[in-house]
Amino acid sequence: MTAFVTVRETCALLKVSRQTVYEWMKSGKLKAVKAGRLVRIRVEDLESFLKAWRPGKTTRPKKPAR
Repeated sequence: MTAFVTVRETCALLKVSRQTVYEWMKSGKLKAVKAGRLVRIRVEDLESFLKAWRPGKTTRPKKPAR
């Protein structure tokens, strides 16, 4: 059986805001399953995300110097 975590649990584990987790899901960086109003993240998907995640790294590209 596949294990799932909630967005709130993911936030607590990674020490990030809900908005950040939803942005990762929207951009496709973090896969999630939506059933009606419920959003769940498979533990396997969270683990693969963590392997590629760099804490403190900005998600936006830096602006070129003028």
